[in-house]
Amino acid sequence: MSAEALRERDGDDCSLCGLPVPKDAVRPHPLAPEVDHVLPISRGGTHDPENLALAHKTCNITKGNKPARWKRNPDEVAPLLAEWEESGMIPTRTECSVDDCDRRAESYGMCQKHRRRFLKHGTTELPPKPTICSEDGCTKPIRARGLCKPHYQRGLNRGKTCSEDGCEKESNTRGLCKPHYNRWLRDRPART
Repeated sequence: MSAEALRERDGDDCSLCGLPVPKDAVRPHPLAPEVDHVLPISRGGTHDPENLALAHKTCNITKGNKPARWKRNPDEVAPLLAEWEESGMIPTRTECSVDDCDRRAESYGMCQKHRRRFLKHGTTELPPKPTICSEDGCTKPIRARGLCKPHYQRGLNRGKTCSEDGCEKESNTRGLCKPHYNRWLRDRPART
């Protein structure tokens, strides 16, 4: 269940401190609504709706994995709530700085998806996928792992020898060298 669904079910008050959870508060503000597991998962709690309750972000973090009966002193949250009500604070939702992305910015002005791409590739764009085999001099199309079909199969069988008794040749397909594989194809029974 979402925090908004819990608000409709149980009302606007935080289940941990008893003070109202502002409707306009959004993460990362400490008064933002969050879903609290009454009995924490680490203590055997579940994700069942009966085990979920509305809470302030700050109260939920402070609770951690404390027992279900734990309650927060409202005097610790009251100054935050008074400041919120006094300033009429309605934070604006910041969007990802990447063009045509409507996700919320999480860090460095980017959503998680674009931030991960930037950290991995140095840009928010995905690098182009290669279409030609990465082996030197090969111009065949890629099949898997940046290799064409023959180079990929050679890589799988590299270092393996034919499973036929007395044969020392490198295996090609089905654990057999090319001559033994061709013989197997010729001698196998016809399908019915």
